[in-house]
Amino acid sequence: MNNAVFGFDVIFNYATLGILVTDTEGNIVLANPFLLRHSATRRRSCRERR
Repeated sequence: MNNAVFGFDVIFNYATLGILVTDTEGNIVLANPFLLRHSATRRRSCRERR
């Protein structure tokens, strides 16, 4: 694994903020674990408020 790929992998997977990557058509290509965890939490808390 070269340094550029390793660096992206570390930043993407261990970031303390959500990262979303889309293609030129707006389709989601990648979402990091932080974003997935926190978006699921928000959906649950919104449903609980109803």
